[in-house]
Amino acid sequence: MKHIFSVALLLAMFSAGAFAQVTINVMNPNNGGSGWTRSGSKNGSYTVTITASGDYKITGHATDSTTNRIVVKSGITANITLSNVKINVSGTDDACAFDMTGAAVSLTLEGTNVLVSGGACAGLKVPYGAMLVITEASNGSSLRAECSAASSITYGAGIGGDATNKSAGSITINGGTVTAKCSSARSDAYGAGIGGSSGGSGGKITISGGTVAATCSAANKGCSAYGAGIGSGYNYTGAAGSITIKDGIVSATCSASNGAAYGAGIGGGFNGSGNGRGGTIDVSGGTVTAICSAYTYAYGAGIGGGDRSSGGTIDVSGASVTATCSVYGAAYGSAYGAGIGGGGAGGGSGKITISSGTVAATCSVACVDYNNSYAFGAGIGGGDGGSGNITIKGGIVSATCPRQLKRFASLSSAAISVSSLSILFRSER
Repeated sequence: MKHIFSVALLLAMFSAGAFAQVTINVMNPNNGGSGWTRSGSKNGSYTVTITASGDYKITGHATDSTTNRIVVKSGITANITLSNVKINVSGTDDACAFDMTGAAVSLTLEGTNVLVSGGACAGLKVPYGAMLVITEASNGSSLRAECSAASSITYGAGIGGDATNKSAGSITINGGTVTAKCSSARSDAYGAGIGGSSGGSGGKITISGGTVAATCSAANKGCSAYGAGIGSGYNYTGAAGSITIKDGIVSATCSASNGAAYGAGIGGGFNGSGNGRGGTIDVSGGTVTAICSAYTYAYGAGIGGGDRSSGGTIDVSGASVTATCSVYGAAYGSAYGAGIGGGGAGGGSGKITISSGTVAATCSVACVDYNNSYAFGAGIGGGDGGSGNITIKGGIVSATCPRQLKRFASLSSAAISVSSLSILFRSER
């Protein structure tokens, strides 16, 4: 059953203190209590399930972690404070640390909180039909949510969808230090940092404050990262979703430290315009760094499409934005995505509008064999073989593409409209 929630309604339900707060110790839950149950084995791990709408405080330990899990039952609307909760179930592929499928949760961070799930699950599962709002109780409160696997492919998002419920729901971050990862130490990574899992859309993502770092990353030699930092996962056959950044310090990366990166920093994961395009991306404030970076080959845009993916609709106004597709370290390699715009393999820019702010967009290489390494994407516009639809109305804009082949330019040549601004276009050939 699909449940319809709104952010305003969720916050309003708890603003008047309508519910008495219930405290649950996740390290050693008792037999259950008002609005919640405990299930599982004493010799194994317990599952704490929120069964009634209300106000809850879930406590953990300052340093110790647990394999006990948290579930919020579908249809429930809950205000939950996480206080030094550290759950690590990464040793079990299909184990989820915090599952809120079909629920609406206002999540307040207190202290240091860690949610690490197995390779098929999201660290914090917020699939389509669920709604999450994250705030902090005080400065310095944090959350790390991770889909992690030591030796296998990771399919889930850090926050969002998983291998079963692939697309993300509604995710809003208003404060706190939030780190979200899909990471694999010895294989490929398919999910987004925040957004969809493998085969999943990014859903509706809004960042209005806080410090947010979202990453899809693969570390081992020859392994690749396919999901976006923020957006859709690998091989999703639709748009990346709706991504809005209003304020905060935001870093979003698709990275492969010993292989290739296919997803965008912000936007689409791997696989094609009309299949995994960048969706709708609106950046109106804050400081935003978006990177697709790899040791060998980088195919995604900094902001826009993943490999084989158009950039979607991208609007930038009033923000400080650095967007890069880059390759480093290998004997030779190439960057195929735009800084802002399309991914590799013919990824067009989509529709890009820059109204104000400070924007630096680059497609670059920094390999040992510099003469045989190339940057195929535009600074702003299309990826390798793609064209652009670009409107620049104002701001301070730098679009560069060092070591670029002659048939490409720093700014894609198709359908460009430029009005009053300070701008630099540079291409070294």
